[in-house]
Amino acid sequence: MNLSALQLAIVVVHAKGCGHCREYLPRVRKIAEKYAACIPTVLIDAAEGDLQAQLATALGARVTPTTTLIRNGSPTPLAIEGNVKDAEIEKLYKAVAGECAVG
Repeated sequence: MNLSALQLAIVVVHAKGCGHCREYLPRVRKIAEKYAACIPTVLIDAAEGDLQAQLATALGARVTPTTTLIRNGSPTPLAIEGNVKDAEIEKLYKAVAGECAVG
């Protein structure tokens, strides 16, 4: 995956063996569905291989899960770390929802 190709996306860095990630991913997927028409969500399993680990590092992910906003190919300061509540996940999506029509 080429981060520079992402104009606007939410990227979730997770790890298959991470218990917090297993709890977090279904919740973030449910929220992401509401915004899928305008904000793509990309999942990166940092434990999957070297490329994925490099992407996680490039995104500044220090823990899993980490959810960050990519704008114009670069990570923004809008990022959340850890297994946060749904309201925090929704807040990140809403931060860019004004840029597109969300039903």
